[in-house]
Amino acid sequence: MARKSTGFAVELFNGHNDFTLWQQRVRNILVREDLVKALKPKSEKLEEMKEDNWKEMRELANSTIQLYLGNSTLREVINETDPAELWAKLESKYKSKSLTNRLSLKKQLYALSMPDGGNINEHLDEFNRLITELEAIGAKIEEEDKTIILLVSLPISYEHLQTTLLFGKDTLGLDEVIATLLSHESMRRKESEKTFEERVMVASSGSQARGRMTERQNGSKPRGRSSSRGGEPRGVDKRKCYFCNEEGHIMKFCPKLKARARERKIRSGGG
Repeated sequence: MARKSTGFAVELFNGHNDFTLWQQRVRNILVREDLVKALKPKSEKLEEMKEDNWKEMRELANSTIQLYLGNSTLREVINETDPAELWAKLESKYKSKSLTNRLSLKKQLYALSMPDGGNINEHLDEFNRLITELEAIGAKIEEEDKTIILLVSLPISYEHLQTTLLFGKDTLGLDEVIATLLSHESMRRKESEKTFEERVMVASSGSQARGRMTERQNGSKPRGRSSSRGGEPRGVDKRKCYFCNEEGHIMKFCPKLKARARERKIRSGGG
């Protein structure tokens, strides 16, 4: 479940989802609503602000934070009326900076491994989550180390890409690696779609050729073969398209296949 504010939806924090991301999003909302100053201790009231205005700001900030808490988490802090104390209490419980937590997160990061055929977007999301959580609790990870950890977490099928990225370079940025991985995935997906369509067309052509041969051998005339000016069959046609599995046309004239080809051409900038 998520709550909307100023046009943005934020998932309620229930004690199990990502506290670091939740905290950053809620803080952004407080900034947009000009309430973030209320996260300062109560005693640090702005000199130019009247007491009533300071009190109102703190009440608004406190209620805003609580609105983005799930039921179980809200019960733990329901009696907190000061936003700074509420914020600190949530941090102390869910943003642990203990050695045990750091070791656990680092263990997950160093053991991170993408299976062959896995989803690169999901893998990058998990990698970024671990990096973000470690940095949020004060762990320092050098840019080069992040890059190397990501590269070695990739499966053997990415070995050629790894070699290409590293060849002749003394340094390699994480952003460059991520951009290359996403570009590679996009090209791989397009090539996969193209190969699939080519296989279907080859299979369809072979099946149709066998069908025509059988008709000639049996001395039968193909049904529904009267031709229109454009060469497409008209009349009753019981043949099935091998692309969409619908009767009434063959794959060569399939409207769904033509639509997909046009869409792919538009996406690739060809029209």
